[in-house]
Amino acid sequence: MNQETLNRVIKRWLESKGFIALVTGNKREFVVQIKDLFPIKSYHIPDVVGIKNSCVAIVETETKLDEIYEAIVKCLIWKVMATFVYLAYPKGICQNFEVLRKYGIGLLNVSEDEVKEVIELMENDKPRFNVTELHPLDYAREQEVFRQIERVLKLRNRARY
Repeated sequence: MNQETLNRVIKRWLESKGFIALVTGNKREFVVQIKDLFPIKSYHIPDVVGIKNSCVAIVETETKLDEIYEAIVKCLIWKVMATFVYLAYPKGICQNFEVLRKYGIGLLNVSEDEVKEVIELMENDKPRFNVTELHPLDYAREQEVFRQIERVLKLRNRARY
């Protein structure tokens, strides 16, 4: 499964959970500044984002297991600005990484017709379990990201008509 297919399946999954979802991929229309959190790089572009009830969900998708460390670091950064953060791999590539559970990061195994939550985060739209945060969620920053997602969605909708 390639990255584009993986992102598309994740978008549908988020929408089935009631989120308004957006595949950002590597498009520069959705850039999140992180220089204050991670000075090695000034920005990151999440793969798939969603908004619902003023909460943000970010899903980092990966197709290669040898890039797990970079993907986990990105997820840790996203934890500062999103209520729900997931790492997603094609089915069969990634098994259960308990370190993700410790940091409150969900894990998704994805096939072309199904998303299986190996590490679940949501229960009735609320985080399923509490974790000790390395860097707690910054609600003001989450709302910044929320508004940015809304702007990109509006721009994309206008471009269709």
